[in-house]
This record gives sequence, structure tokens and C-alpha cells, in this order.
Amino acid sequence: MKFKKYLFFIHIWVLNPILDILPWFWIDVFYDNQSHIGNAMHHPLYLFLWAISSAWGFYKLSILYWQKRKFSYVSILHRFLCIGMPVSCLIPYQLQNAGWLNDLHIWLAIGCVGGFIVEWLYYFYKQMLLISYEKILVLVFVFCTFLLFVPGHITSAAQTSFSLLVNITLYQLVFSGNHDKISA
Repeated sequence: MKFKKYLFFIHIWVLNPILDILPWFWIDVFYDNQSHIGNAMHHPLYLFLWAISSAWGFYKLSILYWQKRKFSYVSILHRFLCIGMPVSCLIPYQLQNAGWLNDLHIWLAIGCVGGFIVEWLYYFYKQMLLISYEKILVLVFVFCTFLLFVPGHITSAAQTSFSLLVNITLYQLVFSGNHDKISA
């Protein structure tokens, strides 16, 4: 378990934050989104690595925590949602494509991230009391939703904040010794 914890530590506290901070130097994160980096700036590898890094943390850490809490989740749904996130980055946006094709990556990403959040909301619904890091995860979901609503569209600020904050909170849920202490 120590080696696994070390690997997750490197991923969540080093690699993922590096991938999440790069857009803050490249673009206006309050206007553009991650797709802009991949398509308009011709960095599709960065976009795909960022999506894989984010989704892998969401996938593995959620499963580890749900297993620890003996929560019955739908494995195939969770897998589909977390695979759909990076797959959405593989669908290119090109002006010559049909409008529905250009929007397909957006709707796939929204559906998968929204489904991931609904999975966690269902978990929260099933719990009688939430522990401290679970409450923080709820606040992260609210904060990132706020980042979507303020500019009125999906921005890199919302995308990278969601990736970073959700993964860090899930890491704390899985590897913190405080997860057994339930508070009101």
C-alpha cells in the first residue's frame, strides 16, 4: 500500500498539477478552454495527457474510496464515464466539420463529467452523515460549477480547477487517516 500511495502522491501532487497549471501560462483561462489548446494551438498531445491524468485520478481514487466505504457503485457506468472524458478530447474541432460533429466532444465531456458528479451525489445521498473530506468534495463541485456560471461557458479555469481540486480531495479521502471519523 505504501508504494501505491507513493505513486498516487506523485500523480496527484506533482504530475496532475503541472498539467493543470500550464494553461494558465498559455491562454486566457477565463475565456478559452482546454479544447482551444488542443485544436487551435495544435497541442493535442497535451490535451489528451491532461484528460488521461484527470480521468485516471477520478476513476481509481473514486473506486478505492467507494470500496473502502463499502459503497455499491455501478462499475461499468463509472468506467464508461471516466473513459469518455479523454475520448472526448480525441474528437477534433475543425471549422469545415458539421456543427453537430464539432459539438460532439463538448456533449460527450459534459455528459461524462456530469455523470461522474451524479455518481458522487448518489453516494452522498446514500450516506447519513458526510465526513470532512466528503464535505470538501461537495464544496469543490459547487465552486467549479460557480466557475462555469460566472463566464457563462466552459473555461480552462473551471476545467483545470475541477481536475486539480477533485483529484486532491479524492486523494485525501482515500489516504487520509481521518476518513473513519464521522462528523455532523
